[in-house]
Amino acid sequence: MSNSSRTLPHSLDSEASLIGGILLRNEVLSVLDDLEAEQFYDPKHQVIFTAIRALEDQTKAIDEVTLEAQLQQMGKLEAVGGLAMLSKLALRVPTADNVVHYAQTVKDLHAARSLMLAASEVAEKGYEDYGEIGSYLDESEAKIFEVTQRQHKSGARNLKVLLKNVFTSLDERYKAGDGVTGVPSGFTDLDNRLAGFQPGELTILAARPAM
Repeated sequence: MSNSSRTLPHSLDSEASLIGGILLRNEVLSVLDDLEAEQFYDPKHQVIFTAIRALEDQTKAIDEVTLEAQLQQMGKLEAVGGLAMLSKLALRVPTADNVVHYAQTVKDLHAARSLMLAASEVAEKGYEDYGEIGSYLDESEAKIFEVTQRQHKSGARNLKVLLKNVFTSLDERYKAGDGVTGVPSGFTDLDNRLAGFQPGELTILAARPAM
């Protein structure tokens, strides 16, 4: 089989199921704030996810009707297959429980594609006049490094998403009778201030000697 017949790694099923899960339960977007439209392989899915993000930014409900209107406003409705495509995606999955798994698959495959394309560029330049070997090695390393760094970046996060997480935490604390939503320390005053030790937080306790 010739290399020209190969396709880059992707999973259209995971992409479609991910979008279907979001339409089924909008709340899952709160754990997908690092997912970007460019990480989808199918251009139609990229456009649809861009529209989903636009609706999220407007704090609108995301369903077939609102998504259709948003895509129409963007002039992209027919390009993605119209309402029939949206209806198909909405019926894609019976539950949104696996959305995080689908999102991870989409991100992993995008990373694999990015790495393959970067390696292809490095190889292509190697067949040409790459100049000084030192510069060629530095440029090649930079390309690969850029791909790997993209996988670990923690850039700016959407303010609306952060506020939603804060209010969710406050709501949970209110519903908890003793106000402790994390792991209790056993010290009442400390638990009252921290609501217990929370996941993902580094808590440092300090005091003057003999205190």
